[in-house]
Amino acid sequence: NSKKDKENEALCEQLEKALAELGRPVTITEFMKESTAEVATLSNQKLSALLKKCKEERGTVDKKVDKKKSYFFIKETE
Repeated sequence: NSKKDKENEALCEQLEKALAELGRPVTITEFMKESTAEVATLSNQKLSALLKKCKEERGTVDKKVDKKKSYFFIKETE
């Protein structure tokens, strides 16, 4: 695992926590505006990449698309 991977893992964890705190599906823009988490200060592109990683590799985040907007939220754990 590279240093970058470790950083991204840590960012994913922060992102998941911040999404859980918001408690509802949000767009990346809404997340950046509403979350007080440090992770919300990252660029839109970086957040997009991290959310994709959380969704595909970690399986913690899910996405729904409504009127061409993507909303991200924490997957309910069984």
